[in-house]
Amino acid sequence: GPPSGGEPREVAAVTPATHPDAVFVDQPLRDQCVDARQDILEFKNHQVILADPNDTLQSIINQMATLGISQMPMTIGQGDLRMIEELDILRAVAGGEYSLEDVARDIARPLEGQVEPSQTLDQIQQVFEENNVAIVVDDGQVVGMVNKIDLLEFFTQTN
Repeated sequence: GPPSGGEPREVAAVTPATHPDAVFVDQPLRDQCVDARQDILEFKNHQVILADPNDTLQSIINQMATLGISQMPMTIGQGDLRMIEELDILRAVAGGEYSLEDVARDIARPLEGQVEPSQTLDQIQQVFEENNVAIVVDDGQVVGMVNKIDLLEFFTQTN
């Protein structure tokens, strides 16, 4: 964070272009201060549409098609966060195990890729190694979503 009593420092101000002799570490994200993380959440934090766990798979498919999305998080109980994805529905229905009248909670999987608003950019980046999106969870509630292109756009704008 900022030095005590000081202003928050500019993030990513030192670049190879501005400081050609500087030594750049292998993990430049590690260096970015806390402010950058808050910035990305403000810069590009998609409104998250939650699925209703009791909606039928047909209803979920319709919502995804209308919204142009391929996955929807849902809350089943206190702190029980799940995700339902197109592929889950396809597998479930194509395999004959479920029908489109079954409800979303039956096939939703535990929510992966959770980050807290306080996590750093490199922690968010680590989530992308295994997940397509980082789901921002604050106090057990899904409050937003950040994807890979958001992170790239963020760096493009801040550098």
